[in-house]
Amino acid sequence: MKLEKVNDNQIRCTLTKADLADRQLKISELAYGTEKAKTLFGT
Repeated sequence: MKLEKVNDNQIRCTLTKADLADRQLKISELAYGTEKAKTLFGT
């Protein structure tokens, strides 16, 4: 996983297929704010 600061209000998070597999996540789970996605971002 790669995190980059875009500006003072935004970050860019880049996940590879391997990152998703390691965390047992599907891309759709990130889009819909599942508990797994919230855990990934610490919210």
